[in-house]
Amino acid sequence: MLFTLITLTVVWWTYRRTYPPVAGWYRILLLILRTLTVLAAGLLVFEPLITVSHNRVRQERLAVLVDLSASMLLPSGAQGGDSSLSRLDRGREIVEEAAVKDSFPIFGFGEELVTLVGLDSLADKVEDRTDLSAALKKLKERGGEPWDRIYLVTDGVINAGADPLLEAEGLPPVEMVMVGAPPRTFDLALSALEQIHSASSGGKLDLELSLTVFTADSAGSFNGNAAMCDFFLEGKKAGEERIDLEGVRGRNIARRVSLPAPGPGVHWLRAVLRPLPGEWTAINNERLLKVEVAESKRKMMLVTNAPDWDFTFFKRALSQEEEWEVSSLIVLRDESGKEIIRGQESDGRFTSRGFPTAKELEDLDLVLLHGELAGFDRSFLIRVGERASGGGFALIFWPSGELDTGKLPRALDSYLPFLDSPVSLIQVKAPDSPSSIFTQDRYNIFSGPGYGTALENLPPVEWVYRSLPLKAPVAVLARTGRRILSGGKTAEKGEALLTAQPAGGTRVAAVLGQGLWRWQMLSQDAAETKDRRYYNLWESLVEWLMSGEKGAEMVLRPRRGVFHRGEKVILEGEIRTDSAQSKKAAPLTLIVWREEEGGARDTVARREVVSASPGGLLRIELGLLQPGIYGYQGTVSSGYQKRKSSGSFAVEKFSPEMAQIQPDTSILGSLVRVTGGKISQDYLAAARLAPGNKQETVALSSRLAYNSRIYFLLIFLLAAEWILRRKKALP
Repeated sequence: MLFTLITLTVVWWTYRRTYPPVAGWYRILLLILRTLTVLAAGLLVFEPLITVSHNRVRQERLAVLVDLSASMLLPSGAQGGDSSLSRLDRGREIVEEAAVKDSFPIFGFGEELVTLVGLDSLADKVEDRTDLSAALKKLKERGGEPWDRIYLVTDGVINAGADPLLEAEGLPPVEMVMVGAPPRTFDLALSALEQIHSASSGGKLDLELSLTVFTADSAGSFNGNAAMCDFFLEGKKAGEERIDLEGVRGRNIARRVSLPAPGPGVHWLRAVLRPLPGEWTAINNERLLKVEVAESKRKMMLVTNAPDWDFTFFKRALSQEEEWEVSSLIVLRDESGKEIIRGQESDGRFTSRGFPTAKELEDLDLVLLHGELAGFDRSFLIRVGERASGGGFALIFWPSGELDTGKLPRALDSYLPFLDSPVSLIQVKAPDSPSSIFTQDRYNIFSGPGYGTALENLPPVEWVYRSLPLKAPVAVLARTGRRILSGGKTAEKGEALLTAQPAGGTRVAAVLGQGLWRWQMLSQDAAETKDRRYYNLWESLVEWLMSGEKGAEMVLRPRRGVFHRGEKVILEGEIRTDSAQSKKAAPLTLIVWREEEGGARDTVARREVVSASPGGLLRIELGLLQPGIYGYQGTVSSGYQKRKSSGSFAVEKFSPEMAQIQPDTSILGSLVRVTGGKISQDYLAAARLAPGNKQETVALSSRLAYNSRIYFLLIFLLAAEWILRRKKALP
């Protein structure tokens, strides 16, 4: 302001007198032009902001989110019953009733946020994950004007993703309608059906059932009732099990069951809990299991030239499996350096013997090489490499001490996990930090033991190899140290302890540390039952290793034998080519069909896929499929040669969400409270769902320096003053 005042004073002083003299009115006109010019220049220099506000009334911007998770298929009424309206149908009725009056965007959410074009066939879109946090984050990221209100139609069961409160900042009021009253009676859910051991023809099929038991406060106990579970193989009843429920109140039940194993091949086992009188719902009483029965027991040989606790406990873990024949070979040297080879059969007898011949290796499904690998007989290692090249084989490397791969035969190079070959490695003292096992690896090996969650705080190991360069297909299953989150991304910290990879028709694992036997001390203070996770880990790994296909040029397998309802179906595989064709993309034709009654086939998908991954790796996502048993066949045509891979998988009616029948009121209640929303019962929802009118103040701001008219005005004033001064011959 002072600068402007000084400038205007100078302007006035300039035109106080002129030479040559001009009339007074002429000087005043020039003074006005010069003053306006200074003011216009000041608007450009100081950039004043002019804001004009006015009030207006508009319709609310309302976003409706409908829960599309599998728990929404449960009954909406507190009394349950299979014939009652589902929570999803009740939610759709609420939205449709309100939509008669007004239109607004409707979104669905399960694993991710989707826009719903219509409300028909919502049951076909259900997923087995409810990630509300991801849905709210995606909603905030959508372009356009912000929402005035978010309307959440859900049963309150949240089972995935981050805490929704992390996305509360910047959200408008979240108003929630709870569809599905909590049960006022008891309910049983068959939450898990697992095969404990491998099965061979003529043996036993060992299963473990897990029941989730819910008893409402008003329901009391089960009054001495017993649950009956029926088992059906290929549609025929194979057995039943009685489960006593007396005294049970709000907890889980685990029960082991043995059935006679069927003949060799793939079988579908269905377990069904008979509904109890007055049970809330029977929709969560059924599970499906894919059972693979071998012709005979799987045979494996553990070979070591440096027996230690790791070897002993690993052998003990595999010996827990009754359907496996586990033998061991111990190679020692006497004082003169002569080899002494002793074999221990599965029945415990020790015998003097030599290394297995090529024919004996053909009968083995798995070989473990433990100790100083370069110290084994070279011809034996070559035979192991030749056996692995035939496929249908499992190989485990467990080196100890110094490891120089250059001293190993070239026949084993493709099965070692190291990127650079040859490589020389020396074991170093491991850090004292706990170890971690990752249960969501790329091959889905440990999804059972950890249920998709890393097993942290395992006892530290003793020795590791430092900074190993690993091949691209190799999956790291365990590390020293913990898995940490950094910037929303997962970072693995620590040296690799356990790796796995497919190599042709052979699957290979490598144990790159010493002292893993300590992991068997996972929970020595367990109150009633011994912690079996140590044994389950090795059994899961060995099961995956022995499922390689023998001599197959193309492998295509489902990620799971049985997918939950609402889980995306994914097929994974590999197309193997020789070195001359490795750079060419091999197209694959995939056909997926559903098995109908009477043997008919209903084709549900046909895909043309080209592998873009190194090594010809495939990943085909089929999306959501309806419950049923499916078959598939993949065909790769190369000239006159056709390679095929076929198999089957199933989608069951059950989802893990169906065992969670009570809402998580603490999380959702906090979200509603923090955002300033409300919780409604479903019968009040439709009236409150319709958008109302919203009064708001609209402010229009303008920065004059960005207005082109100011520049034109300044040019006009300067030109007018210049013309008038020239007319009177003023300098």
